[in-house]
Amino acid sequence: MAELKRQAGNTVNLVVKDANNNAQVQIQQFQQAIQQKPDLMIVFLIAPAADAAVLDEAGKAGIPVIAPIAASSSPYVIGLDGNMPLKGADLAQSLMPVLGGKGSLLEMQGVPDTQAKDVVYPGVQVVLDGCPDAKIAGSPVGYDDPATAKTQALQFLSAHPQSIEGAFQVGGMASAMIQAFQQTGRMPRRSPTSGLRRVPWPIGTNTKSYY
Repeated sequence: MAELKRQAGNTVNLVVKDANNNAQVQIQQFQQAIQQKPDLMIVFLIAPAADAAVLDEAGKAGIPVIAPIAASSSPYVIGLDGNMPLKGADLAQSLMPVLGGKGSLLEMQGVPDTQAKDVVYPGVQVVLDGCPDAKIAGSPVGYDDPATAKTQALQFLSAHPQSIEGAFQVGGMASAMIQAFQQTGRMPRRSPTSGLRRVPWPIGTNTKSYY
């Protein structure tokens, strides 16, 4: 954003708001922005489903809205992201061959009511439905925060002594989850890949986009 402003010189008045991963705060910021009547809103949606109504208001007020990394159900929003359920399916399709299509899995949730839970993970579930011997053993909430994810993973592993063959997440929490497995001596089966990027344990993560 700063680079865009620099290139545009003094012709652009750029206002940046950070909701700190809080969906309700972001909605309030959208409402405030609409009252200020900007020429354009570029939004990085935290909770696309919850944001749709307020973005409808922006569209009806004649304010163009672009969402670069998340889909929105609002007809007024121009989305630039890809097929989110397909991303989830690709994650699971990459992880399950490593595990032979079976095993107990740790599903680390991100921020509740965001597209990772509402759109990406259903794509994961479609693939898991075709793997009757693969089961989700638990779904702790890591809030897309590595420190929180590690704490949640440690608590989950302490409470579940059974074998956990693999795990997946979509919010930058993979390294923290691996640390939790290492700390408890409960490493999943070793493999050369985690599905979409190379790490020493089968942790599915989203690093690929489709357009």
